[in-house]
Order: sequence, then C-alpha cells, then structure tokens
Amino acid sequence: AAGRIVQMIDARRTAEVGEGALARVSGAGDSTDFVRQLDSTRSQAGVLLKRGDARVTRMAQAGDGAQPDIVEVIFPARFANMEGAVDETVAFRLDDNQVWRVTDYNLALAAR
Repeated sequence: AAGRIVQMIDARRTAEVGEGALARVSGAGDSTDFVRQLDSTRSQAGVLLKRGDARVTRMAQAGDGAQPDIVEVIFPARFANMEGAVDETVAFRLDDNQVWRVTDYNLALAAR
C-alpha cells in the first residue's frame, strides 16, 4: 500500500491520497489541509531521482498491543531539490473500522 501511495504522490494524485487519509490523526485538520501539505512537501523537494526498498516499523499505541495500530513505511530516497539522502515516510493508522488510513507523509534528511 505504501508503494502505491508514494507512486500516487509522484504522479501528483494527492487529492486521491487525501480522500482515504485519516487527516485528523495527523493534526492536519481536514483532507484539504492534508493534500496541501503533501503538495507543498513534494514541490519543495523537487523531482524524485531515486527510491530504494522500504523498511517497516510497527507500533501499538493502545490496547493489548497484539496488533499494531500504527505502521510507518520508510523509503530511502533522493530528490532534485534536497541535498543528500532522504527518508521518505508514509504513516498509516488502523481506524475504528479496521481500515488502514494514511496519516502522515514526510521527508527528512537521512541519518548518516
């Protein structure tokens, strides 16, 4: 799912990403704010030059922890307007209906 999300963002289909997002969890307000944040982040980064294989982090936030309710998928990446390697992160949260929703997308300089 994360691979599909970043491909949609690459193709500037951020409104579609926002439709399925759980924006209130990320603090973005509503889906319009979430889409604006996606567009802003990627326009500042520039064109994707390279994306590597993902690594996944699973976290249980509530309950007995038997099933993770937050998943972060981190892709090593390089973008035209960013100097050096970047961690491209897509976060998902399991909602009350047991549906995984995008809650965050961000780019951060990779730790060296």
